Amino acid sequence: MSTLEASVDSSCQLNSDLRLVYCNPAWDRFALANNGGLALSDRVLGSLIMDFIPPELMEFYRAAFSSARDAVVEFDYECSSPDSYRIFQMQILPVEQPKGYTVINALTVQETMDAHRPPLVLGPEYVADTGIITVCSHCRRSRRVDSPDQWDWVPANLRPAQGNISHGLCPICHAYFYGCMLSTLPDKPQRHSAG
Repeated sequence: MSTLEASVDSSCQLNSDLRLVYCNPAWDRFALANNGGLALSDRVLGSLIMDFIPPELMEFYRAAFSSARDAVVEFDYECSSPDSYRIFQMQILPVEQPKGYTVINALTVQETMDAHRPPLVLGPEYVADTGIITVCSHCRRSRRVDSPDQWDWVPANLRPAQGNISHGLCPICHAYFYGCMLSTLPDKPQRHSAG
């Protein structure tokens, strides 16, 4: 536990039912730095982690946690902000006593966003009649209402003032990141041995 307390990586522990039982200080620092007051540890402890997973990623995370019962599961994901392109590596480690998981989110890439995506301006083509803007859970692009298969990088949609955000999964991220990973998760994972 002292290792997680001192870590700069946002980390949490889950019990066997996938309820959050611990979040390290880096978890809260990341939440505060990214306008995520609702994700602070004192607000999420006791919650099911799956309650925070968008429906499009449920199957992936169910398979990942199932595989992590017996072996470490790790994968990269994007969690960019309006100004920074960020790639994190998530590790899901099985914990024996008490049964559960440790989840570590390590920042592996952080660069200025403009080098990766030219920004577009927020317009009505991204806001549904309900007032909801759908943002990809992985790459954070916004789905166009007038052309639902088109997803664009609109940093303004990621600002907290927008408020009416829903999460989806764009076709490219679904196929490339999550479709491929689902097929590579082992059916019966092998335990990693040291040495």
